[in-house]
Amino acid sequence: MTDPGSLGIEAYNQNRFQNNRPNNDKSGRAKRWGAVYQNFFGDTDRVGGDFTFSYYGHDMSRDFKFDSNYLNVNTNPKLGPVYTNQNYPGFFIFDHLRRYVMNAFEPNLNLVVNTNKVKQTFNVGMRFMTMDMFIRSDQSTCEKTDIIDGVCHMPPYILSKTPNNNQEMFNNYTAVWLSDKIELFDSKLAITPGIRYTFLNYNNKEPEKHDFSVWTSKKQRQNEWSPALNIGYKPMENWIWYANYRRSFIPPQHTMVGITRTNYNQIFNEIEVGQRYSYKNLLSFNTNYFVIFAKRYYAGGYSPQPVDARSQGVELELYYAPIRGLQFHVAYTYIDARITSNADDIAYYFTGIVNKPFDIKGKRLPYVSPNQFIFDMMYTYKHTTFGISSYFYSRAYSSMLNQAKDQTVCLPLNPEYTGGLEYGCNSVGLLPLYFVLNVQVSSVLWQSGRHKITGSLQINNLFNMKYYFRGIGTSPTGREPAPGRSITAYLNYEF
Repeated sequence: MTDPGSLGIEAYNQNRFQNNRPNNDKSGRAKRWGAVYQNFFGDTDRVGGDFTFSYYGHDMSRDFKFDSNYLNVNTNPKLGPVYTNQNYPGFFIFDHLRRYVMNAFEPNLNLVVNTNKVKQTFNVGMRFMTMDMFIRSDQSTCEKTDIIDGVCHMPPYILSKTPNNNQEMFNNYTAVWLSDKIELFDSKLAITPGIRYTFLNYNNKEPEKHDFSVWTSKKQRQNEWSPALNIGYKPMENWIWYANYRRSFIPPQHTMVGITRTNYNQIFNEIEVGQRYSYKNLLSFNTNYFVIFAKRYYAGGYSPQPVDARSQGVELELYYAPIRGLQFHVAYTYIDARITSNADDIAYYFTGIVNKPFDIKGKRLPYVSPNQFIFDMMYTYKHTTFGISSYFYSRAYSSMLNQAKDQTVCLPLNPEYTGGLEYGCNSVGLLPLYFVLNVQVSSVLWQSGRHKITGSLQINNLFNMKYYFRGIGTSPTGREPAPGRSITAYLNYEF
């Protein structure tokens, strides 16, 4: 699969669908398997429940190709390499090869104990998972002798001899959990405390020398507890109020590019309070307030150390079905996500934009649209369904600097820190708002017994709205165009 990646501003304005990064390419394969045993016992009106034992796994491999212009969007040859130029000594294409083999088993018990006054549902279980990761990097580098008449004829790929580009990781984790749902007053009040404890074991093997003759093994242990508490109250049958708390975490993350590597757990404490009201099958209205406190949060490469952050907001959602077959859905979300701790930026990346260090405390997290709106409608008549879906996202900052003006600077980089990249750019400014409208019609064209032919036609981005974003995993600088209008036709035969 080819990924065009990002464009310079002039190229975007000229033709936003052109491909100036022909070396961006992705492919992958996956095999998945699993088995589940389930046994029911007792009587859940008194004492009973079920026990399940699950085994599952996958063998996945992927192949991501980028070139040394990955972080570059420069168009001025006086400043440095131009991002569309592939014909200079030192230009290279790197191929990140990965394989992930996962196996896991999970026993889980649900036990219901029901008396006249109290109903309790116990859930206890554990999960053991192993994840073996094999990391390799191949590279094709343009040398002076490969350039003929100004065009570089790229040599074959060879194995990169950089030790940290070739690793093997044998990780496993064990999680155990227990919860107890307590229902009182004919299930009008439900209180569910729970706790989960996770044991993480990392084993990273990396060659010490470029000839791979000696390998070193680095082990790391991370344990975390994750309590939770859910409270629900029904003042009437169709109305429920709830309050939830949960603690979760993201374990240490390893990738090829050092700028996105973490060796610590990121902790999240999540709280939400809300209500949900429904009237027959005609109306459902939900309101929700949420706040998430992040501890040791990865700041996206803008700070050399983790930061604290807070994300809070309000969610409103309405379902309305005025007549049979017709349903409307409207939702609105407001999010305010900010850094709450003092942390210095990495000032070098902003040279030419801000020429002095600055504190990112109070800054909004990038790529978070404060205002988000959803509207969709569906109408079914006999065997045909018509649908409309639309999404609106307000403008969002594309960097921790929180600068509204669109600006890009380009500068030399430290290849030891950026996975071999020696030159790159940093783009700041507000990302544009965007509105997308999709329409779809589907119908049963023919049916006889269990045999059936169905067809559908869908138009995405009906108005061909023009907008762009920063491709964090593809091209983090410049403008990466979002898809334009597309039409999809689908025909299915069931027999």
